[in-house]
Amino acid sequence: MKLHHILPAALLALTPVLATAASAPAPASCCGQMPSGTMTCPAFAQKVAMVDLLEIQLGKVAQTNASLPSVKKFGAFMTASHTEINARLAKVAAECNIPLPTQLDAPSQATLKKLSALKGPAFDKAYIPAMVAGHTQVLAMVKSFAATCPNPKMKAFAEKITPIIAKHLSAAQKVQAQMQKDGLLP
Repeated sequence: MKLHHILPAALLALTPVLATAASAPAPASCCGQMPSGTMTCPAFAQKVAMVDLLEIQLGKVAQTNASLPSVKKFGAFMTASHTEINARLAKVAAECNIPLPTQLDAPSQATLKKLSALKGPAFDKAYIPAMVAGHTQVLAMVKSFAATCPNPKMKAFAEKITPIIAKHLSAAQKVQAQMQKDGLLP
C-alpha cells in the first residue's frame, strides 16, 4: 500500500482509546444530546488532538527530510499551526472535561516511522499527496461536526478551525500543483 494512502487513514483512524471514547457517554456539560450517528464531543476532540500530534511531528520531519524548500516551509507551517490548534483544543477540552491524548497512538507512530525513514525527493513525493488527502478528510470531518454539535464551545472551536484546515489544504494543494508542474508528481 502506498504511503499517501496510509497517512490519511492514520490521521482519521479510530484507535481503541478513541473507540472507547466514542462509545462512552459524553459528559453532560459537554455535548448534551447528540443527533443519532453523530460523532460525540470526546471522540471529535480526541481525533483532532491525535491529528495535531501527528501533524506536529510530521512537520518537524518535513523540515529536515524534505528536499524542496516549499515542502520544508509547509512542514514548518504545519508544526506551528497544529501546535496552535492543539493549544486551543486543550482549553476547550478542559472546559468540557474531555481528556486528550498526549502521545501518538500505534497507527500514528507507524506513519511517523515510515515517513521519517524517507529522505529527499522520496519524502516530498509521499508527504505532500498525503497532506492533501488527509486535510481533505479532516476538513470534511470538522465541517460535519460543526454542523451538528449542540455544545456551543465545541461548535465554536470546530467553526474556528474550519478555515484554518481549509488554509492547510490549500497550501498543500499549491505545493502539490507545483510539484506536478515540475514533473515531480504525476
